[in-house]
Amino acid sequence: MGKNATLWPAKDTLPVPAHQNIDAVRLWTDYAVWGLDIYDNQPTWFSVIEMILVITDRHRKGISLLAEMPLNENGAPAHENVSYDIYYNHNLRHLMFRDQDILPLSERNTTDQQALWSEWLSRYKKDFGDLELGYLQNAFAGDFNKFSEAVDLLRSAEVEPMHAKRWSSRHLLPIGDAVIFPDYQPTKNTLVGGLDRRFFRRTGELLFLMLSRASADLKAELEPLLFERFFSDTNPWNAIARKLQGADADLNSSPKISTSVGYLPYARLERYDLLAEDWSNILRLRSIPLEDTLDYLMRMSGLNEIIYVVERAAATCGMAQRPIFYLDMVGGAHGNHVRQASVENYKIHKGLTRKAIEAYIHSYVETPEWQAVGDSGPDCETAKKLISERFLFGTSHTLAHPVRKEDQVKELLEAAANRSHAIGSAYTAHARQIGFLSLKQGVGGWYSPTDALLEALVIANVNGITEFSLFLKRLYERYGMVIGSEEAKRASNVLHAPGETLVANERRFEERLLVLGFIDRKSDDCAFVVNPFHESNGK
Repeated sequence: MGKNATLWPAKDTLPVPAHQNIDAVRLWTDYAVWGLDIYDNQPTWFSVIEMILVITDRHRKGISLLAEMPLNENGAPAHENVSYDIYYNHNLRHLMFRDQDILPLSERNTTDQQALWSEWLSRYKKDFGDLELGYLQNAFAGDFNKFSEAVDLLRSAEVEPMHAKRWSSRHLLPIGDAVIFPDYQPTKNTLVGGLDRRFFRRTGELLFLMLSRASADLKAELEPLLFERFFSDTNPWNAIARKLQGADADLNSSPKISTSVGYLPYARLERYDLLAEDWSNILRLRSIPLEDTLDYLMRMSGLNEIIYVVERAAATCGMAQRPIFYLDMVGGAHGNHVRQASVENYKIHKGLTRKAIEAYIHSYVETPEWQAVGDSGPDCETAKKLISERFLFGTSHTLAHPVRKEDQVKELLEAAANRSHAIGSAYTAHARQIGFLSLKQGVGGWYSPTDALLEALVIANVNGITEFSLFLKRLYERYGMVIGSEEAKRASNVLHAPGETLVANERRFEERLLVLGFIDRKSDDCAFVVNPFHESNGK
């Protein structure tokens, strides 16, 4: 029996497949409940890029963009075994993130284009002799300024420019298959190296698996949209990138890195379907440029991810009631009743992630296997072996200093509660990055969506025009968002904020949508939310 087969499963989860590499894992607890891996240091933008890396490789290989779950020998769903290749894309990455000479040279007041080319070619050959970029002079018909403009334009598409300083960890918007790169650690200042999981930890791979596990009809709708929007031959950004790539555009001779996707525990969840619906609803709005579409996808993917975290935590703790999110729309320096409810809301959600791990560990402690272990010296050794096999954790027990099994469990619980990059940290980091969570010293965190997230919610949820109250209802039913009194009543028999405060909160929400251009008020009693990009609105 392999190491993966001895891991303790969370309730109703898939076995960890034999091909999943867990050699670097020192504590399995978070991964068992939420998957390998939702990671705080992986920005939500990088998660979307990582997901696009996977489907780009599948597009290049001519297979379906989304995967199918295989069946085991008993006919039950088994975890996917998905590997993918990422091409280094050396030339473009160098031009985007390492070259410091192109733009200053183009700013010289000279008409001698050949002199600019000669100086630039001389500089890069001296400083980066392992590259061959001479093809660019012919690619741009000897016009150095046009070459510089192309580089400058693509550089404007960089995401998270302040997040990663290293040139091999910087990325562009995934606006075409020619503009994506691996995140890797160069070896001895060379161009090659192995994948670095510092910023690309697999959150995007889990996003890919969630979309792949959506229902068949939703996948049938999503796949052609992914193909059309990401792999179109008419993409102008991609055409520029290919021109700059040179030989790297030939995948038959380009160096690459191969890897495989992470572990997602649950075979089927409603959240996967809701995520796929959001992606389809956004991608089908063809009048929105891809670069803007990606921002909406990033925010809605991050939103579904953090809701997934809370939903799985609640389920692991045995809670039947779905998690809800009180959204503070009014704001104000001193807060209000809705904010106070939201602050408590956030504290509960953070606490749930910790309680879920405790519940997961105790689900094993209550098993006959563990209960059969006594307190003798050999039993202490058995307990250490079981905890190592089930949770990949080494307790302090030694033959010279025996530790009783109850104390070994305490060590496991403490390690899980205090581990770095725990799921609670990812929850907070990603909720902030998508514009869902506000934090203030001395107050804590509360849910208060930014205008950018409100815009994404409208784009993903309004097909043309819908009555305002129905929009509020949809946000509650899909994401658990509580804004007005009606949704608050549905969420609980006890209002966590006075009714008049909730009415004011709802009114402020409508005012914000009005400023953003998404409200059409017909009368005092009739307001509609409008998606101006939907085909039914003439766009």
